[in-house]
Amino acid sequence: MLWFVIIGVLLALLYYKTIKPILYWKGRGVVYKKSYPIVGSLGIVLFQRRPFFNYVIDLYREFSNERYFGVYQFGKSALYIRDLDLIKKVAVTDFNHFTDHNSFTPTEFDPHIKRSMINLEGQRWRDMRATLSPSFTSNKMKIMFNLLSECAEDFTDYFDNQAKNIHEIEMKDIFTRFTNDAIATTAFGLKCNSVQNNNDEFYLMARKVTNVKGLTFLVFLMYILFPNISRLRMTSQSVSNFFRRIIKETIRQREKENFFRPDMIHLLMEARKGTNTNEEACLPDTGFATAEESNLIRLHNQKKIELSDDDIAAQVLLFIFGGIDTTSALLSFTAYELAINPSIQESLQNEVDDTLSDCNGKLTYEVLNKMKYMDMVISETLRKWPPGFQNDRICVKDYTIEPLNSLEKPLLIEKGTLILFPVSGIHHDPQYFPNPEVYDPERFNDENRNNIKPCSYIPFGVGPRNCIASRFALMESKVLMFHLLSKFNITRIERTPVPLKIAQATINFVAEGGFWLGLEPRMLPKYSFWLNQIMLWFLIIGIICLIVYYKAIKPLSYWKDRGVACKNSYPIVGSFSTVLFQQQALFYYVKEAYQQFSKERYFGVHQFRKPALYIKDIELIKKVAIKDFDHFSDHSSFTPTEPDSLIRKSLINLHGQRWRDVRATLSPSFTSSKMKIMFQLVSECAQNFINYFEKQKIDTHEIEIRDVFTRFTNDAIATIAFGLKSNSVKNKNDEFYLMAKKATSVTRLRFFIFILYLVFPKISRFLKLQMTPSSVRNFFRQIIKETVRQREKEGLVRPDMIHLLMEARKGNVIKDETHLPDTGFATVEESNMIRSHKRNYIELSEEDMSAQAVIFIFAGLDTSASLMSFTAYELAINPKIQGRLQQEVDDTLSDCNGNLTYEALHKMNYMDMIISETLRKWTPGFQNDRICVKDYKIDPVHSWEKPLLIEKGTLVLLPIAGIHYDPQYFPNPEVFDPERFNDENKHSIEPFSYLPFGVGPRSCIASRFALMESKIIIFNLLSKFNIVRIQKTPDPIKIAKATLNFVAEGGFWLGLKRRIPS
Repeated sequence: MLWFVIIGVLLALLYYKTIKPILYWKGRGVVYKKSYPIVGSLGIVLFQRRPFFNYVIDLYREFSNERYFGVYQFGKSALYIRDLDLIKKVAVTDFNHFTDHNSFTPTEFDPHIKRSMINLEGQRWRDMRATLSPSFTSNKMKIMFNLLSECAEDFTDYFDNQAKNIHEIEMKDIFTRFTNDAIATTAFGLKCNSVQNNNDEFYLMARKVTNVKGLTFLVFLMYILFPNISRLRMTSQSVSNFFRRIIKETIRQREKENFFRPDMIHLLMEARKGTNTNEEACLPDTGFATAEESNLIRLHNQKKIELSDDDIAAQVLLFIFGGIDTTSALLSFTAYELAINPSIQESLQNEVDDTLSDCNGKLTYEVLNKMKYMDMVISETLRKWPPGFQNDRICVKDYTIEPLNSLEKPLLIEKGTLILFPVSGIHHDPQYFPNPEVYDPERFNDENRNNIKPCSYIPFGVGPRNCIASRFALMESKVLMFHLLSKFNITRIERTPVPLKIAQATINFVAEGGFWLGLEPRMLPKYSFWLNQIMLWFLIIGIICLIVYYKAIKPLSYWKDRGVACKNSYPIVGSFSTVLFQQQALFYYVKEAYQQFSKERYFGVHQFRKPALYIKDIELIKKVAIKDFDHFSDHSSFTPTEPDSLIRKSLINLHGQRWRDVRATLSPSFTSSKMKIMFQLVSECAQNFINYFEKQKIDTHEIEIRDVFTRFTNDAIATIAFGLKSNSVKNKNDEFYLMAKKATSVTRLRFFIFILYLVFPKISRFLKLQMTPSSVRNFFRQIIKETVRQREKEGLVRPDMIHLLMEARKGNVIKDETHLPDTGFATVEESNMIRSHKRNYIELSEEDMSAQAVIFIFAGLDTSASLMSFTAYELAINPKIQGRLQQEVDDTLSDCNGNLTYEALHKMNYMDMIISETLRKWTPGFQNDRICVKDYKIDPVHSWEKPLLIEKGTLVLLPIAGIHYDPQYFPNPEVFDPERFNDENKHSIEPFSYLPFGVGPRSCIASRFALMESKIIIFNLLSKFNIVRIQKTPDPIKIAKATLNFVAEGGFWLGLKRRIPS
């Protein structure tokens, strides 16, 4: 029976002591974490399966919808408070209900632990805090700054003096040694260097105090679980006596010798005298994370309290308990994050370097506290890895938490209840700090820091019982980081843990496996300038190489990557190096490229950096130029168009719908009936040309015939396009001719601008480079404007291009030439797309009219002169062909009684055959182009082909010269044979194998004019002269390489020999 009683009593004790307490919160209707007897809610931590830091975050997130929740910790019922407003009330507003901290160490058996401020309670704590508070202000930190800076310099010098490329070290260990030395010098007045001396006595004693593992951890658990029966000390008597003796001896010595040293013992001795005051208002504060002293302490009516040696010793010893491990943890996590985030480290090092430069290499307290990025980095470390990841209070008198919603009830917090603040949980809450796992110092920049919610960032606690030494911890950390980063890069090494995990087997806030990082020496500042210069040049060269690769080399593989046969290309010059370096005329280049890829339907080249596709197959040419014209509606512009609207508005440079409207508007001005209107004006120019030579009493005129033909085409364009009477054959210094030559001659400067525009169009536009001087353009613009205004004013009508353009502007030009013969076989018919175009009425301004007139000079002067020159040359080389043509000329003159008419000219079959053959063999338009305006697919025809996507913007080229010299279309292509175009043969010519004026809707609009002009001059010339070879006549003829103009090497030197009347 006795045993039953004993067992019953034991069970009752067990229930009331271990089971009933864990149901405390359930009985009060508070959500709570499941707890177990003895270990409460902390089993996962106590059995070392989860770090305490992570446990707090897990708890916080588990009760995400609650303002508070219950746990059973440390042998007590405890309430975690999540709600920021409630934290503020508990810690600040209603502080008098929550004035005390929970003690985690036995205080009864060690007076120094009992007397330390963290363990004081009630009024004694208020008096002590108010007494000590002035010792931790900004200006008191300045007093100790130099001592900390010396420790940091000793620390960095130790590694700097070792000749290693990289120091692989466990950072927590060396940072603990630094914080040990810092506390030794600032709190105990001792000079200590445990970084260099691994067996330093002070360091070894301090480690015994702070290293909670093994037996110390067991004592800690015993005190928490069974505080009433625990009589064990966490710190041995010998360790306590060691630090007590140092402090007492230091105080005695200083009092005896009146010795002053700017450290914590001095400040505490001053506090004992009551001479410490708050006087630092003018100094900058230590950082954003600084815990400000509360008004309760500032305004405290401080009684003079006696600070005994034991009191001073207790507060100094607290530095060891509260400062060595936490500050070394802050430094370790900061170093780790800088190693993992090198861009952040680089930004901080830049600030360090700038600061060193500004303070002439000597760091000061004021300068340190102006370092914004340093403060941002330390602040972010304290957010992500706060050493004080949980804060506590003891309820000292009953307190009621009022409900905020229908789900809550009033909660009475009883006196003695433990209150906990889950700091790490709050710091990792996305609603306060988005992407909380990301290390981002920018959260604390000037713009963002003011948006941080009050009480959401509390690394040093909150309210009157916050950390009194926050300024010291921040200064200590910044000083060391400054000196360390001034000389070293913190780097990842093989043993660096990624990701970082907190150790489970210790209460200390450390990484699993340690903080293994590397210290890599930085280049000294005196060498750094030259290194930076070298690196800058390497960077510039690297960037240039990348630009060259991506802009000049990579594009060269464009066609190869797409499986298209292509010509060899070179950076910048592309496939046209022989042309650009004037080793080969572009005319021959086109022919040879065409012949090189004889089996291909198309092949790729690079026009400088731009990929271009030559199309050889005439069926494919038909599709690109006509059937699928909407994909290839634009021409490439080879001249800068932006600087001057006269060039930009010309028909050849217009795009899209504007081109369609203008082409449809102008097209009726170039029909056969309109050519007839202008026929007489061109004939008059031709007659003036003949008269000039006929009047000279010379049997044979030896002339460079292209020069005189250029003057004739100049006079024809002047009278037709500008309404001017000009005779530049006779007047060598004719102003219109000189201006036209300036417009069309490709000088070296213009050739350079032309190349620059093709290679670097954006730069050319930016520089506003122009191939034609503005004075030339303004000259022609003024002529057109004056002529138009004069005709409108006086009602003058002259059958020329200006009249037709003025009629087009009015919408009066219509196509009415169906009954007239056309100009020749080479004539390009207007496309059905343009004929059937529903022409919108568009306003042709004087500038638009000027642009179309000026294009006659650019496109007509040089090309027509070339056609006439090659025709004359072939007639001189082939006298039989010339004789037959002269016979046709004589017969025609006879038939029209010596007065050539438009109709008679166009009945001359042999004349048309000769002009057609010249245009085949020496076509001025030996290459034609289109721009792909929307993606286009070429389907394969041969087995070796694949579908080819022509991308928008790709240049498409038609090799006219190559096609005209292809024996499958024109046998013996090098032979000048007009019979190819007789009535029997010309119908056998394959469609799209003869394209002297281009093909499709964007063919030459003025082909009729060019043919009429050429036939008229050749007719009149042959009626009076024989064209003969002279000594300077080139044979064979070669195209000039040194110019873009289509001319003979050395010139077209021929003779005009008077014919003897029959």
